[in-house]
Amino acid sequence: MNRYWAHGLTGGTAGYLDAIDPLDTDTKGTALADGDFCDVLESDMVSVYIAHESAGQSESDPDIIVPDTNPGNWYWELVERYPQDEGPVTALLYANTAGAF
Repeated sequence: MNRYWAHGLTGGTAGYLDAIDPLDTDTKGTALADGDFCDVLESDMVSVYIAHESAGQSESDPDIIVPDTNPGNWYWELVERYPQDEGPVTALLYANTAGAF
């Protein structure tokens, strides 16, 4: 499993979720894998997406984001979305670290 980062959902240019090419995620030939994650850090929200390669979906922002390049059956599905200021609280509550509770 790989984890990616983006600063926006759609825009089609570098740094946006829909700009991640499933066949070449890092311009070095690394392909997206089913189950990879992407954290999207927008100005006021943090969104977590999981990649799926099964029966392609139509884009429905923010729930389903389809890659602009080589989409095939690939799409990103929204897993969680929360305000940025709640990120540390969420990380603490769900962390698998000693002393979290």
